[in-house]
Amino acid sequence: WLNWYSRDYERNNGYRTDDETFLHTRLIQNHQQTIATEYFIQYEQAPFAGLKRRLLLGTGIRWHNWSKINTGNQQSSGDSFQGLGIFNEQIREVDLGSTQIEQRYRGNVYSHWLYQAAGERAISTSATLYLQPDLADSDDVKVLLQAQLTLPITEQLHLQWKWQSNWDSRPPSGVSKEVHETKMQLKYSF
Repeated sequence: WLNWYSRDYERNNGYRTDDETFLHTRLIQNHQQTIATEYFIQYEQAPFAGLKRRLLLGTGIRWHNWSKINTGNQQSSGDSFQGLGIFNEQIREVDLGSTQIEQRYRGNVYSHWLYQAAGERAISTSATLYLQPDLADSDDVKVLLQAQLTLPITEQLHLQWKWQSNWDSRPPSGVSKEVHETKMQLKYSF
């Protein structure tokens, strides 16, 4: 099982300035060393981006198509994963002041790359790309790109930089087709 939850909420001078929720749960079944099937549910809400609710129910297959194993302290390591899937998208958006409710099936093409440099406190990086076309309308496409760079300070303390870009060929009115976010954070693992 893979689960994650994220909640961003901000108030400034008594006014709400950010309010986003993200929940994802995924069951991955490994069938061989390199092939797995997956089943997932995802919920998001981002009212400031015109998204009242987005619910995904999907399935897919992924394969581990490249691996470089770290065989000692002087070796870098890396992995690459690819995937194909399909999901049902139920979405409620605010467009020109009224709520639009839509349901569609989207494909999901997925690529994920990981790299760990050699050495005891070496940097690591990852990138993930999702391409999600509407199966009934090829002009309706969503794309998500996530990248991350982690620099260890100590064994448990890391400095982490994250980049996320979203593209939507048909966003609600008044919302940009592309949204880019970056974060710098201090991460403590125990």
